[in-house]
Amino acid sequence: MVEAARRPRRRPGENRERLLQAGIVEFGTRGYRGASTVAIAASAGVPQPHVYASFRTKRELFLACVERALTPLIRANSGDPDQAAGAHAAFDLAAVDTAAVASVAVDAAADAAVDAAASIDDETAALLFQAIAAVRDDEVGRDLAPQLDALRAGLGGVVFASTVARAAESAVARAARVSAR
Repeated sequence: MVEAARRPRRRPGENRERLLQAGIVEFGTRGYRGASTVAIAASAGVPQPHVYASFRTKRELFLACVERALTPLIRANSGDPDQAAGAHAAFDLAAVDTAAVASVAVDAAADAAVDAAASIDDETAALLFQAIAAVRDDEVGRDLAPQLDALRAGLGGVVFASTVARAAESAVARAARVSAR
């Protein structure tokens, strides 16, 4: 009698982690409506019923993937307000050339936007683009809007716009690769 090869037992939470990683890629590539839990489970190497053992619904999995992808972006770019206040207090406001400061601030914001957009990986960029597209979806939009608002507030308007542009470029490139297959 031939015994089937058994896979080693996974640590608690490992299936959930694998599903989140696979979900970020699948939802980023196909969007909320186009992604399937069967494909996510297969990509994660997890039996499909385990998707629903870890997440009650596809919606819950999608929102968890978006949160997983966006939280590090928000944290990395929000800065420490106390540190910023201390830096401002060091200036003698009477001696500051406001035009020069404004010019430096615009340059710094543009540099920060380019740096933040460049630091986002392709999977996160694609998922961000799909999350923005899904914000109008009745099923998930109400829950996505606060996450996207938090990202915009954490990044600032210029950096957010640059990051969204990078996300769009990534999504277009990914779609071209998928359709070429």
